[in-house]
Amino acid sequence: MAALRASGTDEEYKEREQLLQDIHDLVNAASMQKQTDKEEKAKQNERRETNGEKIRDAAMSTMKRKSLEVVEVDGCEDAPSSKRQSRGSSQRVGEAGVVVASLVEMVAKANEVKAEEQRHKQFNLRFAEPEMELTRGISLSH
Repeated sequence: MAALRASGTDEEYKEREQLLQDIHDLVNAASMQKQTDKEEKAKQNERRETNGEKIRDAAMSTMKRKSLEVVEVDGCEDAPSSKRQSRGSSQRVGEAGVVVASLVEMVAKANEVKAEEQRHKQFNLRFAEPEMELTRGISLSH
């Protein structure tokens, strides 16, 4: 073998060496995919946090605007009391709408995350099956 290497002639691979190389390649591909998945999950978590912050900011600005409207109406003594009460109930309805919208978005994001996790599991299983078959073939040949 050393003479073949020195002469620059291609080495002939035995079946076992080829199988080991295939396993090595599969493991490398799986580790690269795992790293990619990890990075994508980190990006997804960051997007989720950013979206959550945007939702909270929008809800807070809406609440501030509504509270300023209520304060202006409450500050006006000539305003009928029924108008003040209706503003308060509309504020509660608006707040409930914001809460419901954020909950709907959170559930949708959770469903997306679960679906992505399922896809990754299926992908990893597809890599694991050929690898297991190769290792069984190597152990049986010994």
